[in-house]
Amino acid sequence: MLASFAETARLYDYCRPHVGAEGVVTIRDGRHPVLEQNLSEERFVPNDTGLASSAAERGLQPASTSEGESPMMRPEGRAPIHPQIGLITGPNMAGKSTYIRQVALLVLLAHTGSFIPAADAAH
Repeated sequence: MLASFAETARLYDYCRPHVGAEGVVTIRDGRHPVLEQNLSEERFVPNDTGLASSAAERGLQPASTSEGESPMMRPEGRAPIHPQIGLITGPNMAGKSTYIRQVALLVLLAHTGSFIPAADAAH
Protein backbone atom coordinates (compact mmCIF):
# COMPACT_ATOMS: atom_id res chain seq x y z
CA MET A 1 0.00 0.00 0.00
CA LEU A 2 2.78 2.45 0.89
CA ALA A 3 4.48 1.76 -2.44
CA SER A 4 1.28 2.68 -4.31
CA PHE A 5 0.99 5.90 -2.24
CA ALA A 6 4.57 6.77 -3.17
CA GLU A 7 4.13 6.00 -6.87
CA THR A 8 0.92 8.02 -7.12
CA ALA A 9 2.55 10.95 -5.31
CA ARG A 10 5.49 10.87 -7.71
CA LEU A 11 3.37 10.60 -10.87
CA TYR A 12 0.81 13.29 -9.98
CA ASP A 13 2.94 15.84 -8.11
CA TYR A 14 1.45 15.38 -4.64
CA CYS A 15 2.81 17.26 -1.61
CA ARG A 16 3.64 16.05 1.87
CA PRO A 17 1.01 17.33 4.34
CA HIS A 18 2.00 18.54 7.79
CA VAL A 19 -0.24 16.65 10.21
CA GLY A 20 -0.54 18.06 13.73
CA ALA A 21 -2.89 18.30 16.68
CA GLU A 22 -3.75 21.99 16.26
CA GLY A 23 -7.27 21.36 14.96
CA VAL A 24 -6.65 23.31 11.73
CA VAL A 25 -7.07 22.20 8.11
CA THR A 26 -5.25 24.37 5.59
CA ILE A 27 -5.03 23.25 1.96
CA ARG A 28 -3.57 25.44 -0.79
CA ASP A 29 -4.36 24.55 -4.41
CA GLY A 30 -6.03 21.27 -3.48
CA ARG A 31 -7.18 18.94 -6.23
CA HIS A 32 -9.70 16.09 -6.16
CA PRO A 33 -7.58 12.92 -6.39
CA VAL A 34 -10.10 10.88 -8.40
CA LEU A 35 -11.40 13.56 -10.77
CA GLU A 36 -7.92 14.82 -11.54
CA GLN A 37 -6.95 11.44 -12.97
CA ASN A 38 -10.26 10.82 -14.78
CA LEU A 39 -10.67 14.17 -16.54
CA SER A 40 -8.98 13.83 -19.91
CA GLU A 41 -9.93 16.96 -21.84
CA GLU A 42 -11.12 19.18 -19.00
CA ARG A 43 -8.83 20.78 -16.43
CA PHE A 44 -9.68 20.53 -12.73
CA VAL A 45 -9.32 23.95 -11.10
CA PRO A 46 -7.40 23.71 -7.79
CA ASN A 47 -8.91 25.42 -4.77
CA ASP A 48 -7.99 26.43 -1.22
CA THR A 49 -9.53 25.31 2.07
CA GLY A 50 -9.17 26.69 5.57
CA LEU A 51 -11.11 25.31 8.53
CA ALA A 52 -10.36 25.23 12.25
CA SER A 53 -11.80 24.09 15.53
CA SER A 54 -13.32 26.83 17.67
CA ALA A 55 -11.01 29.76 18.46
CA ALA A 56 -11.83 29.45 22.16
CA GLU A 57 -10.50 25.88 22.26
CA ARG A 58 -7.21 27.03 20.73
CA GLY A 59 -6.93 30.09 22.98
CA LEU A 60 -6.99 32.56 20.08
CA GLN A 61 -8.73 35.89 19.99
CA PRO A 62 -10.64 36.92 16.85
CA ALA A 63 -8.65 39.23 14.61
CA SER A 64 -9.64 42.87 14.56
CA THR A 65 -10.11 44.17 11.05
CA SER A 66 -9.71 47.59 9.59
CA GLU A 67 -11.17 48.92 6.38
CA GLY A 68 -9.86 47.00 3.38
CA GLU A 69 -8.35 44.20 5.49
CA SER A 70 -9.54 40.64 5.10
CA PRO A 71 -11.32 39.29 8.19
CA MET A 72 -9.47 35.99 7.64
CA MET A 73 -6.00 37.49 8.21
CA ARG A 74 -4.63 38.56 11.56
CA PRO A 75 -2.86 41.94 11.85
CA GLU A 76 0.89 42.19 11.14
CA GLY A 77 0.75 39.27 8.70
CA ARG A 78 0.37 36.60 11.39
CA ALA A 79 -1.26 33.27 10.60
CA PRO A 80 -4.82 33.39 9.23
CA ILE A 81 -7.82 32.63 11.41
CA HIS A 82 -9.99 30.05 9.70
CA PRO A 83 -13.72 29.63 10.31
CA GLN A 84 -15.08 26.65 12.19
CA ILE A 85 -17.73 25.99 9.53
CA GLY A 86 -18.24 27.03 5.94
CA LEU A 87 -21.45 27.77 4.08
CA ILE A 88 -21.22 26.49 0.52
CA THR A 89 -23.83 27.84 -1.88
CA GLY A 90 -24.29 27.82 -5.64
CA PRO A 91 -26.46 26.55 -8.45
CA ASN A 92 -27.11 22.88 -9.13
CA MET A 93 -24.16 21.00 -10.66
CA ALA A 94 -21.70 23.73 -9.59
CA GLY A 95 -19.33 21.41 -7.71
CA LYS A 96 -20.41 21.89 -4.08
CA SER A 97 -20.48 18.17 -3.30
CA THR A 98 -17.25 17.61 -5.21
CA TYR A 99 -15.50 20.25 -3.11
CA ILE A 100 -16.77 18.74 0.17
CA ARG A 101 -15.72 15.24 -0.89
CA GLN A 102 -12.34 16.55 -2.03
CA VAL A 103 -11.58 18.07 1.39
CA ALA A 104 -12.69 14.88 3.14
CA LEU A 105 -10.55 12.70 0.86
CA LEU A 106 -7.47 14.89 1.29
CA VAL A 107 -7.75 14.89 5.09
CA LEU A 108 -8.29 11.12 5.11
CA LEU A 109 -5.29 10.55 2.80
CA ALA A 110 -3.11 12.80 4.97
CA HIS A 111 -4.02 10.90 8.12
CA THR A 112 -3.27 7.55 6.47
CA GLY A 113 0.28 8.70 5.69
CA SER A 114 -0.16 9.51 2.01
CA PHE A 115 1.00 12.61 0.19
CA ILE A 116 -1.95 14.62 -1.17
CA PRO A 117 -2.75 16.48 -4.42
CA ALA A 118 -2.12 20.06 -3.28
CA ALA A 119 0.57 22.74 -3.38
CA ASP A 120 0.74 22.84 0.43
CA ALA A 121 -1.28 21.36 3.28
CA ALA A 122 -1.46 21.25 7.06
CA HIS A 123 -3.94 19.22 9.13
